[in-house]
Amino acid sequence: MMLAILLFALIAFAHGQQHQQQIHDRFDELDSSSNGCLEKSEITAAFDIYDQNSNGELTKHEYTTVNTAANAGQIFDQLDTNHDQSISRTEVNALFTSVDTDGNNCWSLHEFSVWFGNLLQTLVG
Repeated sequence: MMLAILLFALIAFAHGQQHQQQIHDRFDELDSSSNGCLEKSEITAAFDIYDQNSNGELTKHEYTTVNTAANAGQIFDQLDTNHDQSISRTEVNALFTSVDTDGNNCWSLHEFSVWFGNLLQTLVG
């Protein structure tokens, strides 16, 4: 029985480490200035990459074309806060403000980790 508990704990730890690495990797991808801070311009630049037809609205198709992760559709659904099948710049701006808990117009790795970690946790249950 003790071995089973230990194995479960190790699996849970490894799963947590995998999420942490995914969070750090995503932060580094978005931090184009490599200053350890995600400014709104970096977030909107990422939005522009996904918004392939440049209409200011990101559809699930556009998002999943660029983000080919297995859970990309689920991530999109979580980001689409008003559930209208698109993500607008208004939603992105609201997200930026809500994640920027210290109000310095920049997401720290900690702020991003809390938000993205919660998002991943929501997806895996």
